[in-house]
Amino acid sequence: MKNKNLFFTFLGLLPAILLFTFFLISKSHENDIVIYNPYSKEMIVKIDDEQYIIKPKEEFNVSLEFGKHKVYSYCDKVLVNANIQVDNNILEKGGF
Repeated sequence: MKNKNLFFTFLGLLPAILLFTFFLISKSHENDIVIYNPYSKEMIVKIDDEQYIIKPKEEFNVSLEFGKHKVYSYCDKVLVNANIQVDNNILEKGGF
């Protein structure tokens, strides 16, 4: 009887445990910005000292801290060469 009660208690807590796990996973990606390459050639993106090569028609997530960042992207021509300020507005929309 004791094992049955323990089993049902665990079953009752399982949804709460799963929801809490999904919440933690979603919070770990809250500073992610999606970089999408709409072109038919590889796109090079440099953010500060990191370089990313994104294949055609694919997306890539990068996590950026709040503050200023130097962004450069190239695909047959320079697409972006600017300093950006990462704030809540950019993070909520996932890009600029």
